[in-house]
Amino acid sequence: MFIKFLLLFVVFTAASTLRSQPIAMETTKDGAWIKDGSQKVFFYQKVSKSLNGKYSRSNYLHPVFGLDGEILTEDFPADHFHHRGIFWTWHQLWCDNVRIGDPWMCENFSQEVTEMSFNKGEHSTGILSVKVLWKSPRWLKNGVQSAVILENTKIATFPVVSGCRRIDFRIELNALENGIRIGGSEDEKGYSGFSVRIPLVQGMKFTSSGEEVIPQNLAVTAGPEMDISGPVGKDGKMAGIMMVCHLSNPDFPEKWIIRKERSMQNCAWPGNRTVEILKSKPLILNYSVIIHRGGADNGELQSILDSVLH
Repeated sequence: MFIKFLLLFVVFTAASTLRSQPIAMETTKDGAWIKDGSQKVFFYQKVSKSLNGKYSRSNYLHPVFGLDGEILTEDFPADHFHHRGIFWTWHQLWCDNVRIGDPWMCENFSQEVTEMSFNKGEHSTGILSVKVLWKSPRWLKNGVQSAVILENTKIATFPVVSGCRRIDFRIELNALENGIRIGGSEDEKGYSGFSVRIPLVQGMKFTSSGEEVIPQNLAVTAGPEMDISGPVGKDGKMAGIMMVCHLSNPDFPEKWIIRKERSMQNCAWPGNRTVEILKSKPLILNYSVIIHRGGADNGELQSILDSVLH
């Protein structure tokens, strides 16, 4: 594995050295495009967006593009209007034993992106950094909504290497009040957390740790990664997104809520229970997505997965 990683690192470094255009950011009134040269990688939604005044949301990625320019995510899909691109949010938000909102459903909840910046990282990577205040109309101070969580998120975008693009997410949640708790849906499914809404067409295949995984109604136990591949690429060719949970995450590896149709793919943490975020210690979650053209048996894809996990 070490030799495989070393070879990948050498190829990656050489490819990065030859690049004339690093990953860059182009801002708009609503957010920011992250671009690889002239090719768009994804759009970060900074300003709150709604559907006829409902399901207002911000702080997510859509559209996210495949390697040939195809769109790999959905926003406001007809079956679940609250789903959105690549997003990270929870059903339950509690403050001082009061349930103040349902961020997953976009109810009694808002996110105010107060800062957005971009820096160049090593090997031609680009790092988008945002500060986000979580608020609810059910939590007021002196009659004004008061933030309960400060989110600091960094999204690192890598150049394409061997037909794969890696995007890393570091999500840091800082409690601004005592008694802050987050949790998934309160039913037996326990969904919410880091999620991807990808178009689901006939022929989609789910793979983890080299084995096909069959979606179930409840969360499934699998490896630290879940690949979703199928004919969603340009002109119906194969393409896919691999979701990866990092070793540093609580309760690693998380369980998965996966769906063959009309839904999202979800690292289902912490399930239907709640976890407290202490004011003295932020909650830090790390995930990656790897965008590619083939199935999970792609050797280069497995090499990049090894580098993420080790």
